Amino acid sequence: MSVVPGFKYDLFISYAHQNDRPWRWVTEFIKTLKDELESKSRDFTIWWDPALRTGENFDLAIADAISESAVFLSVLSLA
Repeated sequence: MSVVPGFKYDLFISYAHQNDRPWRWVTEFIKTLKDELESKSRDFTIWWDPALRTGENFDLAIADAISESAVFLSVLSLA
């Protein structure tokens, strides 16, 4: 259940995995953002790709998650 009615997720976060290395700054940013938003509402939901499971069709899972999200956040970097 999300905070925004009609959506499965409140926020979809997109980023380049190669830019999360070696310091995992994107992962830390997402965890901090998630903690802060959930402190405002326990129902706040975020989708980002560690939610994918082995054997899952990545393209389909990502497309579904985007269409089921109220907000799309793109984390841009140089690479």
